[in-house]
Amino acid sequence: MSPSSIDVVFLARFKTSTYIPVSSASLLMYDFSLTFADEIRYIWGSKWSVGKALYLLARYPLLFNLIVQLHRNAGHDVSDSECHTLFALTGYMYLFGVLAAEAILVLRVWALWQRSKRIAVTLAAMTVAGLAIGLTAVFKLEGGQFFVLRGTIVSLSYPGCIGVADSNNSTLASYVVLMVYELGIFLLMVINGIKGHLRVPASSMMYVFYKDGFLYFASLLGISIINLVIILTQPPEFTNLLISTQAALHSMLSTRILLNLHHQSESMRGSTNTFTGSLDLSRLHRAANGAATVSVSSIRFQHSGRQWFGHGSQSVVRNNLDGEIELVRFGRA
Repeated sequence: MSPSSIDVVFLARFKTSTYIPVSSASLLMYDFSLTFADEIRYIWGSKWSVGKALYLLARYPLLFNLIVQLHRNAGHDVSDSECHTLFALTGYMYLFGVLAAEAILVLRVWALWQRSKRIAVTLAAMTVAGLAIGLTAVFKLEGGQFFVLRGTIVSLSYPGCIGVADSNNSTLASYVVLMVYELGIFLLMVINGIKGHLRVPASSMMYVFYKDGFLYFASLLGISIINLVIILTQPPEFTNLLISTQAALHSMLSTRILLNLHHQSESMRGSTNTFTGSLDLSRLHRAANGAATVSVSSIRFQHSGRQWFGHGSQSVVRNNLDGEIELVRFGRA
């Protein structure tokens, strides 16, 4: 494709697709305004950890990515070379921002499976495959054609620039891999939940994670399926129609999961909680330092220690792979 080959229909379709990043950026900024106070409270003042690093990587690169994308689509002074740079920059920021957002859930799901080596290998293989396909898609885009829109049609004066990849195959593959990746992690959460025989109280951190995790994957699976349908049925200029929406949802949902867990941890710190259900004392193991009060019908605990994703124990009781109760960490009574 060359500037001289662009017609009014193509240009109208392309400009329609540029409206979506505006709405996505507005949605992300609105969410940012709602959660910024919690971010200052739980993230900025905390010590550096894997969770804090992933939060910042999932939050700010994707936010900056949308801002750059708006400039790329609406800038009046964008040159052909700058267009190339902006497309590459937004591609890499999107890829690594989404990777950080997915890593938040991946590490959580791995923890649910008691850090199983088999699950770790499976998740690592899925992550490497997704990263490889994503990088290939960005490389393909970098090798495409880039040009500004002004002057392409004398009677029309559109700002911004356009990038066209030589083929949509890599983009299609990246969406498929992302959808399979998210579906795989979602199924691991579901299987882990089904295997558990202990009723999780609605006030527990485990309940918060399951609830937010299901919402996260349901939303992203839905948008991934819509993306696939668009690529397969719509003109090429609509290939990345919802990529900005997907980026915004990844950032919003993954960071909210961490903030909600911090909030729940704070509300539970120093409190006494009871889990009802049968308990085989011979199954209790891996106790950390400290004492705990245990009865046949309930477990009394307090939080202590610091984990990857925040201060305070993430969970005192969880189900092991056989659905039996495992005492993971004790607070001091």
